[in-house]
Amino acid sequence: MVGISRTITIQKQVLEEELASLTEEYTTVMRQRQNERDALAKLQFKKQGDKLLEQMTDIEAKLEQLEASDNNPNQIYLNIKESLPEIDFKEAIKIVEIVTQQYRFNSDGGAALFLLENSYSMAGYLFIDKIREELKRKTGHFKYIKVDLSSSSSYDEYGLLERVAGYLKIQCKSISNIREYCTEIIKKICQSLQSGSIVFIEINKWDCLQSQESIIPWFVDNFWIPLIQESKVFIKDKELRRVKFVTVIDSEYQLSVECNNLPYYCCGDSFDYQKILKLPLNQWQQDDIQEWLEIYTGLPASKIDAIAEIFI
Repeated sequence: MVGISRTITIQKQVLEEELASLTEEYTTVMRQRQNERDALAKLQFKKQGDKLLEQMTDIEAKLEQLEASDNNPNQIYLNIKESLPEIDFKEAIKIVEIVTQQYRFNSDGGAALFLLENSYSMAGYLFIDKIREELKRKTGHFKYIKVDLSSSSSYDEYGLLERVAGYLKIQCKSISNIREYCTEIIKKICQSLQSGSIVFIEINKWDCLQSQESIIPWFVDNFWIPLIQESKVFIKDKELRRVKFVTVIDSEYQLSVECNNLPYYCCGDSFDYQKILKLPLNQWQQDDIQEWLEIYTGLPASKIDAIAEIFI
């Protein structure tokens, strides 16, 4: 057993060093992409960053396998992605907590529709991961619906519904119109509810959709509000309690001025579940990053300082 343990330790050290190097490289690429103005160059940085994330994910999977066979797990690098949101998502997380704890999120349930803009440059996916895990921890019946619009067959209302229906395994061949499509999806979601359910809907790459100034009103009026209204009927009929809906619309880039001027937004002080609440993703500061590196990575001081200086 001692020999096996030493072998595992050596393997972990090699993987952890490789992961630390990739983390440093990914941080550099993200910063370069943020400062780049040329659209083509931005795309190249995005592809480079995506490739690095895939490599990091593969190494994490290997580390998890090693951890399963060792009684003395070292979680430093396995916790990198989990702890990254601690850098500076505090304001956005506070808003989510206030909304989900105070505004109609009680024994009768509740609903909230959030929007993230500039998600790619601000690592919004890490924030979404944190919110999802926090919600999951608060219930024994967590329903997660993830929709990636970048792979839709069409970038309109139908394409959006198609991705949601695909995730829910709804057959759409017999559905004749978009209203019926919405009804079937809402019905399927409601049928899955029970007391204590938290339904978390994550819609990625929202900015892939065309005609944003018309699709936002359509989504709110024809899908989101009917979903909550129909769920209330179902909840009352089945005598359910504490059913909650949280949806995050994730846009990699800033939405147009026309979209942002639509009368479909609310603020935290006047929260309205029938409208969209924007969540701020603040710029990470060097001090925040340096503190995070010191707490979570286990890297030596020289590497911590070098990585932090990238963000000056």
